[in-house]
Amino acid sequence: MEINITILVQLIAFLFLLAWLSKFLFTPLMRLISEREARIKGAKSEAVIISQKAHRYQREIEVRVYENQKKARLEMALLKAQGIEEYRKIIDRAKGQARKKLKKARSSLVQEVEKIKESLRGDVSRLTKEVLKKMMSKKFGVRSFTLKNDMDC
Repeated sequence: MEINITILVQLIAFLFLLAWLSKFLFTPLMRLISEREARIKGAKSEAVIISQKAHRYQREIEVRVYENQKKARLEMALLKAQGIEEYRKIIDRAKGQARKKLKKARSSLVQEVEKIKESLRGDVSRLTKEVLKKMMSKKFGVRSFTLKNDMDC
């Protein structure tokens, strides 16, 4: 087996090319790949941290929203109760005023009825005298007479 010089020259050229490519191509390329992987890992960890913060903020917001909704429901219930109480006060006041007016109207009606009764009592007496006078004159021909309770007819 003979080793010829061309193989040796090719081997030296190959080793020289390998050393040169290693120094100027492979090493910088490996450094770039390592740096890129480091940036990707950093970005992933930063994304995880940001995602965790976002979830934590979302939970905090949900808790605040729930608490505010709870406060709003309580406030609405309180306002509703106050509205009902105010409604009852207004209705009670209106009922009281209506009772007073009704009582006053009944009192005035009773007074009017008494006045009318008094007026009718006088009219009854006069009408009774006239009816008696007509009956006496038609049946008995008497034109004037005196009743026992001193009424002239």
